[in-house]
Amino acid sequence: MRVLCVAEKNSIARAVADLLSSGSASKRTSPARFCPNFDFPFRLRTPRDVHAQVTVTSVQGHLLDSDFVRGNGWRQVAPEHLFDAGILRGCNLSGKDKEMENVKRNLEQEARHADLLVIWTDCDREGEAIGMDVANVCRAVNPRLVVKRAKFSVIQHREINQAMHNLVEIDHRQAAAVAVRNELDLRIGAALTRFLTMRFQSRFKALDGKMLSYGSCQFPTLGFVVDAYRKIARFSPEPFWKISASVLRPLHQHAGAAGDDVHQQQQQQHSPPQPGQEAQRCNFLWDRGSLFDELFCLALYEPCVLNPEATVTQVVAKPKSKWKPYPMTTVDLAKMGTTSLRMPSDQVMAVAEKLYQQGFVSYPRTETNEFDPAVDLRALVALQMGDPGWGGYVTDAMLGARNLFSAPRRGNKNDKAHPPIHPTRAAPHLTGNERRVYELITRRFLACCNRDAEGRGTKVSIQIAGEGFTTTGLVIHARNYLDIYPYDLWSAQEVPDFAVGERFVPDTLEMTQGETSPPSLLTEAQLIGLMETHGIGTDATIPDHIKKVIERDYVLRQGGGNGGGAGASRGRGRGRGLGCGGGRGGGGMGHADNGDGHDDDGGAARAGGSQAVMCPTTLGIALVDGMDAVTQQSLAKPHLRASLEANLVAISEGRARPEVVVAAAIREFRRVYRRTVVRAYAIETRLAENLGADPSNQPPNAGPGPGNGGFGGGNGGGFGGGGGGGRDNGPPPPRPFLPLPPPGPHGNSGTLGGGYAPFIQPPPQYGAPGGNNRGDISFLQNQFERRDEPYAPPVRKCRCQMVAVIKTVSKGGPTKGEQFWTCPAVSQTAKCSYFEWATEEESAREAAADARQDARSFGPATRGGRGGGRGSGIRAARGSSRAGKRGGGTGSRARGASRGRGRGRGRGGRGGGATSYQD
Repeated sequence: MRVLCVAEKNSIARAVADLLSSGSASKRTSPARFCPNFDFPFRLRTPRDVHAQVTVTSVQGHLLDSDFVRGNGWRQVAPEHLFDAGILRGCNLSGKDKEMENVKRNLEQEARHADLLVIWTDCDREGEAIGMDVANVCRAVNPRLVVKRAKFSVIQHREINQAMHNLVEIDHRQAAAVAVRNELDLRIGAALTRFLTMRFQSRFKALDGKMLSYGSCQFPTLGFVVDAYRKIARFSPEPFWKISASVLRPLHQHAGAAGDDVHQQQQQQHSPPQPGQEAQRCNFLWDRGSLFDELFCLALYEPCVLNPEATVTQVVAKPKSKWKPYPMTTVDLAKMGTTSLRMPSDQVMAVAEKLYQQGFVSYPRTETNEFDPAVDLRALVALQMGDPGWGGYVTDAMLGARNLFSAPRRGNKNDKAHPPIHPTRAAPHLTGNERRVYELITRRFLACCNRDAEGRGTKVSIQIAGEGFTTTGLVIHARNYLDIYPYDLWSAQEVPDFAVGERFVPDTLEMTQGETSPPSLLTEAQLIGLMETHGIGTDATIPDHIKKVIERDYVLRQGGGNGGGAGASRGRGRGRGLGCGGGRGGGGMGHADNGDGHDDDGGAARAGGSQAVMCPTTLGIALVDGMDAVTQQSLAKPHLRASLEANLVAISEGRARPEVVVAAAIREFRRVYRRTVVRAYAIETRLAENLGADPSNQPPNAGPGPGNGGFGGGNGGGFGGGGGGGRDNGPPPPRPFLPLPPPGPHGNSGTLGGGYAPFIQPPPQYGAPGGNNRGDISFLQNQFERRDEPYAPPVRKCRCQMVAVIKTVSKGGPTKGEQFWTCPAVSQTAKCSYFEWATEEESAREAAADARQDARSFGPATRGGRGGGRGSGIRAARGSSRAGKRGGGTGSRARGASRGRGRGRGRGGRGGGATSYQD
């Protein structure tokens, strides 16, 4: 019997061959340079033992790719056609990776003589898809080939041999989910990328030669980053006032002597500590927190000053414990890598993948945070006894006399495929980032198998003139897991002894003023958390999506000062270090009390130094602003992608059919695409505002002096342009997209390196003088041209013989966003039962009508023509707005147009001019 085993990577193939053959496998070259074959005999346990000749080889990730059939090039079809275009599935369709063809050839050669094909790809959704492609390639040359798959999570002798003797079937449902995702990503991404690039690339000098790439995961990721920046831009600091009290008293001094009666103890006055006696200043915080009304706060403060005696109303002391962390998932590893190791999440995952391939850790892509009870965790802990960093603690504390070993907490996630991430063997010789990531994984595992930290918490409440104040303290009795896990903080603060009914006068009683602090930009860990919460990508792909938005110049990963936390309100300092501009700012970590005697913040300690923050570039903000202005179902929001991800999970679980999910997703994204096309002017306006430039089909701003009218200037509808004639010293060198500087305290942006103002130069065909010289227009320019075509709304009548109205489904469900016709009556009692779904053509017409209405109300201001006044210009020649007179005439013949909003001064003429174009 001949068995062909195919792994996802060469390193996995080598490890599997070594473990199955006990190191006796022979290496053989193959047509693929980096995918050699390993041969060895093997005794396969089936219902009867079989002596097999095994060959282990590999692929290099995805063997097949997808592309559109011929005839769907950038300049051959409209982007919307890609939603329905035919798709090919094959090897090296782009022709750029000849090595992949050699990998396929090697599989075909080996499969021709094989009886059994065993798939050894990663045991996740992506691995199932790769395995399915391998099976299809091999079956094409050997239809009688039996296909099985090996399920494994750890590259060790026991697990690999057990997987080989317990083969299972490929999960076709998970492979189908990946196929659906690939098809939709190709169609949606290609259509929107082509539209955005062809529509805007040539209009802005800053975008010259740059592809505006769209991804249904990348844009929501960018949206999270931009939303965080917007919160800072919109933030306006508010003053607040609060009252605080403090007292200095000796530690461990009882409130009353043993012989005192209760009345004497209640009347006991506070005495200052004696010289040399250990003392503690106890700060009491106001129960009201803070007030934003100074007079009201002053009215409450004055009685406290007049009667400053404090009475202890409550003293509560109870045991507290800080829970140890859950076993580690992929998202936990990515978050902790960015916060504790200061490494980008994609780099953390790449190092973890390498450690997995070397057999040091378990499979690093898992959603499971609970161990199977059958796993011998004590044996895994014992593997770490020889490590120079923590071996002594494992030997003495966990497995020795203190016997701190304890079963891990059971989480609420289990993907039924892989255990939590944990070390599988000792690795004292590792160095660099491999050692750092391995240490993080190992310390997390040892903390999971340790005991909770234990302490005692104290809460003291006092009353001063009817106002309540509280202080809390913590004494740690046993650190336990904290000794091996430095990424968690639990700070002790001792509170002096107080007794209920005791009275004393505070040393200080102050009313202080503070100011609210702005939120901070997102750290990478916070961004990962948002993506996980909203279902953007999977635990394995989240770091890749973050990497892509950085590579596309939409986001920059910036180091900066420790900014104040989101929502923080502090009276001391403003904490404005936001990463983009640096700066000082107070940053601190406390412990969160959830009220049940446990502290469980689940976060990693912020080690010294500042964390990197995700800062949007000018281009990233412009794209998100434009998408948000197009439609409520913005492509920069997570809803559409989250719905798609939920449907992919339903496919992998057998609850949805692939063809139904594809059809629904294409219908939804096509609707949003059409609205984006119709309202493209809104995106262009945002690009012009954020890039600090006008579209390049308008002449550049000129200096003072007479000049020729620009394109569409005096006589016809169209763009008004400032005249030429100014002095031109040539364009400055090109600059990269820059991150926006931190906004000022009232939302106004500052400058960074002099600001960002790209030079805009008109295309050659618009350079000729004359005002109406438009030049030739290509097919693609025609396709995206703004037109004022006559619009006749569809006429439908309800059962009341009234003209029906079109509405959109707003409730959640499979029909959310769908449009339908219904009775126009306002009252529910008068409304008839007429209902009919709107066609796609009707929905598109309605979107166009909305766009036209928006343009009439909010047409963006552009520059006037030569010497133009406040003329209203329509780009299509459907009305004339004469604005060519010297003083400032007002054109009025533009159909349906009002005077342009904003005065926008034209620099080329002798009078200021403003004109608005409309869609």
